[in-house]
Amino acid sequence: MAKELQIIRDELHKVGRTYIKALQQELEFQDHIASGHLAESFFTRVHKARGSLILDIMNNTPYMWIVNNGSSPFEPSYNDIAAWVVEKGFSFENKKHKHNVVAHIVSEIASSGLPTPMGKLVASRRRFFIQVAFQMANSSGLEEEMARSIREQIDKEIGEVGKSKAIQLTIG
Repeated sequence: MAKELQIIRDELHKVGRTYIKALQQELEFQDHIASGHLAESFFTRVHKARGSLILDIMNNTPYMWIVNNGSSPFEPSYNDIAAWVVEKGFSFENKKHKHNVVAHIVSEIASSGLPTPMGKLVASRRRFFIQVAFQMANSSGLEEEMARSIREQIDKEIGEVGKSKAIQLTIG
């Protein structure tokens, strides 16, 4: 039984990497890549709970949910926005131009929240990258492929094709 659990754990981590790739692609589509830290900080965790193996896709960046959900207006740090525009690759004619751009973004966030009115023009989708990525991955048949692959791996391991049909996967 321990061998079967390891096969399932390995397959869950493999599927997790596919979900992570979908998240990274959606972040890129929504033009949320600046430093790349958010996109590169996803990782998988497989753990056992109530008799099931659970796959978690995790990310410890403090701003992931703001990028995903947007936010109501707040007063951002001028210095944080100045650093962000540089990471994002904005180009400026001079220091005054940079200051004006940063001040405008700070003002938009303070009055409108995120995404800003200008930010909404950047891509056709600017929110809910997590939900979109998971929906796209699931609609591509990822869960079914994972279940099939696990059954095949277990059949191969025990040497009896078709004996693992009773295995049930819970994706949560």
